Amino acid sequence: MTISSSQLEKTKIRKVILVADDESAIHNSVREILDDEGYEVLMAADGNEALLLSNAHKGNIDLLLTDVEMPCVDGVTASKRFLCDRPNAKVLFISGGTTLLGLSRQLHFLRKPFSLDELLAKVDEILQDSAITPDTSAESIMIRRGALTAKA
Repeated sequence: MTISSSQLEKTKIRKVILVADDESAIHNSVREILDDEGYEVLMAADGNEALLLSNAHKGNIDLLLTDVEMPCVDGVTASKRFLCDRPNAKVLFISGGTTLLGLSRQLHFLRKPFSLDELLAKVDEILQDSAITPDTSAESIMIRRGALTAKA
Protein backbone atom coordinates (compact mmCIF):
# COMPACT_ATOMS: atom_id res chain seq x y z
CA MET A 1 0.00 0.00 0.00
CA THR A 2 1.41 3.37 -1.01
CA ILE A 3 0.60 6.64 0.68
CA SER A 4 0.18 9.66 -1.55
CA SER A 5 1.84 12.94 -0.64
CA SER A 6 -1.59 14.52 -0.01
CA GLN A 7 -2.45 11.73 2.44
CA LEU A 8 0.91 12.18 4.12
CA GLU A 9 0.26 15.93 4.46
CA LYS A 10 -3.11 15.24 6.11
CA THR A 11 -1.51 12.97 8.71
CA LYS A 12 1.29 15.45 9.47
CA ILE A 13 0.90 17.03 12.88
CA ARG A 14 0.25 20.75 12.58
CA LYS A 15 2.32 23.03 14.75
CA VAL A 16 0.24 25.27 16.99
CA ILE A 17 1.15 28.94 17.44
CA LEU A 18 -0.45 31.18 20.04
CA VAL A 19 -0.23 34.82 18.94
CA ALA A 20 -0.67 37.61 21.52
CA ASP A 21 -0.73 41.16 20.19
CA ASP A 22 -2.99 44.12 20.85
CA GLU A 23 -2.67 45.55 17.30
CA SER A 24 -5.48 44.41 14.99
CA ALA A 25 -3.28 44.85 11.89
CA ILE A 26 -0.79 42.36 13.34
CA HIS A 27 -3.62 39.96 14.18
CA ASN A 28 -4.99 39.90 10.65
CA SER A 29 -1.72 39.62 8.72
CA VAL A 30 0.00 37.19 11.11
CA ARG A 31 -3.04 34.91 11.33
CA GLU A 32 -3.41 34.82 7.55
CA ILE A 33 0.23 34.10 6.75
CA LEU A 34 0.67 31.46 9.47
CA ASP A 35 -2.60 29.77 8.55
CA ASP A 36 -1.59 29.76 4.86
CA GLU A 37 1.67 28.05 5.85
CA GLY A 38 -0.24 25.25 7.57
CA TYR A 39 0.09 26.29 11.20
CA GLU A 40 -2.85 26.15 13.60
CA VAL A 41 -3.17 29.68 14.96
CA LEU A 42 -4.72 30.77 18.25
CA MET A 43 -5.19 34.55 18.57
CA ALA A 44 -5.19 36.67 21.75
CA ALA A 45 -5.50 40.44 22.18
CA ASP A 46 -3.19 40.58 25.21
CA GLY A 47 -1.16 38.45 27.58
CA ASN A 48 -4.09 37.68 29.85
CA GLU A 49 -6.18 36.39 26.96
CA ALA A 50 -3.20 34.36 25.75
CA LEU A 51 -2.93 32.65 29.13
CA LEU A 52 -6.66 31.91 29.16
CA LEU A 53 -6.43 30.41 25.65
CA SER A 54 -3.39 28.38 26.64
CA ASN A 55 -5.20 26.98 29.67
CA ALA A 56 -8.31 26.16 27.62
CA HIS A 57 -6.39 24.54 24.74
CA LYS A 58 -6.12 20.83 25.44
CA GLY A 59 -3.49 20.07 22.81
CA ASN A 60 0.12 21.09 22.41
CA ILE A 61 1.16 24.70 21.79
CA ASP A 62 4.52 24.84 20.07
CA LEU A 63 5.17 28.58 20.02
CA LEU A 64 3.99 31.70 21.82
CA LEU A 65 4.47 34.67 19.50
CA THR A 66 3.93 37.70 21.73
CA ASP A 67 4.24 41.44 21.66
CA VAL A 68 6.34 42.71 24.56
CA GLU A 69 4.24 45.73 25.44
CA MET A 70 0.49 45.07 25.81
CA PRO A 71 -2.28 46.19 28.16
CA CYS A 72 -3.35 44.00 31.10
CA VAL A 73 -0.53 41.43 31.04
CA ASP A 74 2.63 42.22 29.06
CA GLY A 75 4.39 39.66 26.87
CA VAL A 76 7.28 38.95 29.22
CA THR A 77 4.97 38.22 32.16
CA ALA A 78 2.68 36.14 29.95
CA SER A 79 5.63 34.14 28.59
CA LYS A 80 6.87 33.29 32.09
CA ARG A 81 3.45 32.00 33.14
CA PHE A 82 2.95 30.24 29.79
CA LEU A 83 6.27 28.38 30.09
CA CYS A 84 5.44 27.23 33.62
CA ASP A 85 2.56 25.21 32.15
CA ARG A 86 4.21 24.43 28.81
CA PRO A 87 7.97 24.12 29.45
CA ASN A 88 8.70 22.57 26.04
CA ALA A 89 7.16 25.45 24.10
CA LYS A 90 9.15 28.21 22.40
CA VAL A 91 8.63 31.96 22.68
CA LEU A 92 9.14 34.65 20.05
CA PHE A 93 8.96 38.26 21.28
CA ILE A 94 7.94 40.97 18.83
CA SER A 95 7.98 44.70 19.48
CA GLY A 96 8.36 48.03 17.80
CA GLY A 97 9.01 50.10 20.90
CA THR A 98 11.30 47.92 22.94
CA THR A 99 15.01 47.56 22.49
CA LEU A 100 16.96 44.49 23.46
CA LEU A 101 20.16 45.06 25.37
CA GLY A 102 22.56 42.22 26.08
CA LEU A 103 20.44 39.79 24.09
CA SER A 104 20.83 36.23 25.26
CA ARG A 105 21.33 33.80 22.40
CA GLN A 106 18.36 31.88 23.78
CA LEU A 107 15.93 34.80 23.55
CA HIS A 108 14.09 35.05 20.24
CA PHE A 109 13.12 38.55 19.11
CA LEU A 110 11.73 40.16 15.96
CA ARG A 111 11.52 43.95 15.65
CA LYS A 112 8.36 45.55 14.24
CA PRO A 113 7.75 46.36 11.53
CA PHE A 114 8.81 43.07 9.97
CA SER A 115 7.99 41.52 6.63
CA LEU A 116 5.88 38.40 6.49
CA ASP A 117 8.87 36.57 5.00
CA GLU A 118 11.00 37.61 8.00
CA LEU A 119 8.28 36.35 10.34
CA LEU A 120 8.03 32.99 8.59
CA ALA A 121 11.80 32.56 8.53
CA LYS A 122 12.05 33.29 12.26
CA VAL A 123 9.13 31.00 13.16
CA ASP A 124 10.60 28.18 11.06
CA GLU A 125 14.03 28.69 12.65
CA ILE A 126 12.61 28.56 16.17
CA LEU A 127 10.35 25.56 15.61
CA GLN A 128 13.11 23.58 13.91
CA ASP A 129 15.53 24.27 16.76
CA SER A 130 14.11 21.90 19.35
CA ALA A 131 17.25 21.96 21.48
CA ILE A 132 16.90 25.52 22.78
CA THR A 133 14.05 26.79 24.94
CA PRO A 134 14.49 30.43 25.89
CA ASP A 135 15.18 31.15 29.55
CA THR A 136 12.48 33.63 30.51
CA SER A 137 12.99 33.43 34.25
CA ALA A 138 12.82 36.58 36.33
CA GLU A 139 16.60 36.47 36.71
CA SER A 140 17.10 36.34 32.96
CA ILE A 141 14.67 38.99 31.68
CA MET A 142 13.95 42.41 33.11
CA ILE A 143 12.05 45.41 31.81
CA ARG A 144 13.64 48.73 32.66
CA ARG A 145 12.58 52.11 31.33
CA GLY A 146 10.99 50.57 28.24
CA ALA A 147 13.96 48.34 27.46
CA LEU A 148 13.81 44.57 27.59
CA THR A 149 17.15 43.28 28.77
CA ALA A 150 18.33 39.71 28.92
CA LYS A 151 21.20 38.77 31.18
CA ALA A 152 23.84 36.46 29.75
